[in-house]
Amino acid sequence: MPMEQVSRLYRDLIGRINQEAAREADEVYVSVCGITTEWKHRAVILPEVKP
Repeated sequence: MPMEQVSRLYRDLIGRINQEAAREADEVYVSVCGITTEWKHRAVILPEVKP
């Protein structure tokens, strides 16, 4: 946790911005130490067929 209030505010704000961007995106990836991992992939969802 950052020591300064302005740093905590920045951390919280950038976190919310990232969450909103990820919510709208079809795919989300994170890369840590050169290793990229898929976090979200929006698959095609077919409508339910009723008999």
